[in-house]
Amino acid sequence: GTEDRLRVRGEWHHRNLFGEAESVDVTGKYSSIVSGAEARYRDPSFIDPDIELQAPVGFQRAEEPGFDVNRIFLGYELRRQVTRDWRLAGGHRFEIANPTDIDSDPFENDEDTVLMSTLSVQALRMDTDDLFNPTRGSRLHFELGTTLSALGSDFDAIRVAAHARWYHSLGPV
Repeated sequence: GTEDRLRVRGEWHHRNLFGEAESVDVTGKYSSIVSGAEARYRDPSFIDPDIELQAPVGFQRAEEPGFDVNRIFLGYELRRQVTRDWRLAGGHRFEIANPTDIDSDPFENDEDTVLMSTLSVQALRMDTDDLFNPTRGSRLHFELGTTLSALGSDFDAIRVAAHARWYHSLGPV
């Protein structure tokens, strides 16, 4: 690529890890902008047959505009299909970020480790006619996340996000 030059990505997947459809996905990637690795454990029937657990752990080095950052993270997310179209999820993510090479006043030392502990809840509605090639229907995604010092974060923040997609065919399929 012209921006990140060489890009390399590798993945390894293990399906049916313990004989109950659990899986582990390991991903590694490298470019001159972002490099890192992540392992994600998935249990499709955690505690209850209708509750799925996903637990990622990993690290990343990234060149952001104005600074570089090294991150280490781990977390978990519980998902439940509540109706045919609606899925709810909630989880926690803990991240340690170490910004370096900050473009600021050379007499100021802004380089410090930042701790983030985030709780989030999500609702997803999907009623498309085809999962991989939809021609009609919609996908709605709502998310609320909070990063609080009471949870071990270095700052307090709230994130609200919503995404909507509608599919309608413009001609014969």
